[in-house]
Amino acid sequence: MTPLKSILILLVFNITFGQAKKDNSNIVTTEPKSTNTRIPKNWKKLETIQKEWIKVEQDENGYLIYDPCDGATPTIKFDNGFIVLNSGLESEKFSYEKFTRLTGNNAFRLNAYNKESKTWFEIKARIIDNKKGIVLWEFSGVKWLMTPMEKKDNFRQIKNNCPKGKRKELKFLPVKETVD
Repeated sequence: MTPLKSILILLVFNITFGQAKKDNSNIVTTEPKSTNTRIPKNWKKLETIQKEWIKVEQDENGYLIYDPCDGATPTIKFDNGFIVLNSGLESEKFSYEKFTRLTGNNAFRLNAYNKESKTWFEIKARIIDNKKGIVLWEFSGVKWLMTPMEKKDNFRQIKNNCPKGKRKELKFLPVKETVD
């Protein structure tokens, strides 16, 4: 093989595989610190519901917390008579009333009100897997799988860094209302 041909092959190899490595280097995966994601099987009253929640995604390897390039991981927080829904790009604060426990205390419903937009809507949460710490939250046609914030470090975490502008976000499995 001639030196010129060898250099050309190395150059093509470096461009092809070096670029793929560079693209993937902006995705950082952190393994869980523990596998204890268990939450109680039910909630007896409003005060027993965990106060802060973070959105969970699912891929072929299981559940994970995803930190997107554009925005933050969605969260829900109970805060002194209000519930704060953070979609990752913006937050909205709602007062809530009429807390109702459902189906054996493993689910609840509450009515939320936004003073600014003067709108009422319903929020539902249902434990779908207490061993994995997964709760399905539903509101305004949106479904989020969530876990209590204190369990966050016990899930695999993927951070999509974007050092030079916006990057394409990762895709995950659709939300399922039951666990396999």
